[in-house]
Amino acid sequence: MRLQSHWDAHPWAPDESRLHWYLLPDRTAAEPARRLQTRLRRPGLDPVPAPWLHATVLSLLPVPPAEVADLVDAVRDAVAGLAAPVGEGRAVVVPEAVLWALEPEAPFAAVFTAVAAAVGPWRRTRTDKPFRPHVTVAYAGAEFDGAELEGQLDAARLEGADRLPPARFDALHLLDVRRQDRTYRWTPVARIPLEGP
Repeated sequence: MRLQSHWDAHPWAPDESRLHWYLLPDRTAAEPARRLQTRLRRPGLDPVPAPWLHATVLSLLPVPPAEVADLVDAVRDAVAGLAAPVGEGRAVVVPEAVLWALEPEAPFAAVFTAVAAAVGPWRRTRTDKPFRPHVTVAYAGAEFDGAELEGQLDAARLEGADRLPPARFDALHLLDVRRQDRTYRWTPVARIPLEGP
């Protein structure tokens, strides 16, 4: 597989920020991410620092500030009763990144479906794009042949170093996301605990 730069494939305007709904893993994800990133270190691969690990639920179109509170209320109502997802991850290489594909998918899909229905016209994420819950461990920052990277991942897999152990995502976060230092960083806007049965 040939990897392409994530940053080039998804250009943002300078100083642009976008509202996103994210699920953030608990702190158990930090050390497995560090170990995997160390194993896969190579030019052209941009590791995601532990504080910025996330699972994207939805990206939003620009929301007028006066409507943000109503949007948050609508999403809060939509996810009421949903339990915090707990997921494990197995590392995979995709054309723009190395990520943990989260399993089981169903609890994450339930959050996505509820949020997608609540945000209505503010949804930026394409409606025809299938939802695959994941946490990105590193983004491709350049174009390169992924054969060596896949070999490194195979070696990590033999030692069990490719796995995310069960991590809890206990809240839904509305975040004002920007790009900085070849990663995504954010300012919190709203947090909705997931406290279902």
